[in-house]
Amino acid sequence: MDYYRSGCFPGGREVPGNMMLIALMSELITPAGTPPYRLLLAQGHMQAGMMPAPGMHACELLVHLVIGSVLARVGAEEARLIADTSLRIPAATGYQFSTRDTTGMTAVVILPLQENTSGLHENSCEARVRADGIAITGKPAVMARSSLDILRSLTPLTSEGCRLATVEMTRGSGNRNAIFAALLPQYAADPMALRAFIWACNAHPAAPWWLNRQRAQDTLVKTIEKLLTH
Repeated sequence: MDYYRSGCFPGGREVPGNMMLIALMSELITPAGTPPYRLLLAQGHMQAGMMPAPGMHACELLVHLVIGSVLARVGAEEARLIADTSLRIPAATGYQFSTRDTTGMTAVVILPLQENTSGLHENSCEARVRADGIAITGKPAVMARSSLDILRSLTPLTSEGCRLATVEMTRGSGNRNAIFAALLPQYAADPMALRAFIWACNAHPAAPWWLNRQRAQDTLVKTIEKLLTH
């Protein structure tokens, strides 16, 4: 099963800002085996106590857990995934999620789109991005593949100001990753908003700033709003 947590990177990958999600998004391919024209992103939620029927997609499917945990089965393999984990499901491969023994999960679901799907209707977008058992919350976003260049400008966090560097770097990075994944679908469709999003993240390079997750997320949203209105 192809899944990764931030900080546990396989060799040979360029990981902007030490964020595996960006690297995996860059590697998604269409059913024809070619780079996608666009990426479809949506945030979804799966309640506790669920075990829907297995699913399958014609194209690759990338699922990144923001909060919670889930038992994932891909093909004959299974693993219990926790927050800040990215799961890559191969094309035409059976998969199944279960939250029977967890409190549920919130995740970002990402699909590659071919060029001839660039004019998809919003309802069709939601149908395409829906992973079995994951209820889509909010409006799916379609991001041009070229916008990955904007995401690649995300910079790694530093240990400046840390009293316990290992602990604070781990927690700060985890919080930033969760905030990044949670907010990305909101800004992904607009390159200007995406640039404001990355600028706001890079404006706070020290890990301690990210230790209070809710405060950091609220501050980022307000900063982005100011940048886009001036």
